[in-house]
Amino acid sequence: MSDNPSELEGRIVGHLEEIVEQVDSFDRVTARLGEDGFIAAWGHSGTPEQIDLKGSVERAYEQIVNDLQALLDLLESDAHRRGVVPNPMLLQGGSSAGRKQWWEDAAGLGIDTTHSDTSQSPGRWRRLALYGHIDHAFAQELIGLTESRDFLQHAYAQRTEETARRVWSVMASLRAAAQKVVDAILVMQRP
Repeated sequence: MSDNPSELEGRIVGHLEEIVEQVDSFDRVTARLGEDGFIAAWGHSGTPEQIDLKGSVERAYEQIVNDLQALLDLLESDAHRRGVVPNPMLLQGGSSAGRKQWWEDAAGLGIDTTHSDTSQSPGRWRRLALYGHIDHAFAQELIGLTESRDFLQHAYAQRTEETARRVWSVMASLRAAAQKVVDAILVMQRP
């Protein structure tokens, strides 16, 4: 990452603009499609338009997740550069030495780790909670909402109404939480 503040600002703005654009797209498409239309399209009994709109909703959801994660990664790396949080790169690759070092660095920076399972690497949203920007319950919710992309990939084989309702609910919940997540992530930008 560059130490150039204007480059960092430009990347932040790019992610924020994309999130706004995708949330707006999600809202427009879901208003036209509705839950019943999504369920019909999921089960292949919808109209061609409903099937197209279902794909648009799924793409918007995917892009919102991608940009939220990229924004957090960007600002977390910058916060590490400023000495505010441990190096998130220590957690890549799953090495026990990297994980141990991350937890030691977190404690050294005054991050409360007393109630954490230090035998596990904290993922993005768990780290955001450890930094104090969201509560742990919301972090757990975000883990479920953003990891549902994997569920979505496997759910296509399950063309049931129940599966369709779950997918719709997850996507709508992430859309509803998007601004709260952005606000929490942007707190990391403050020196």
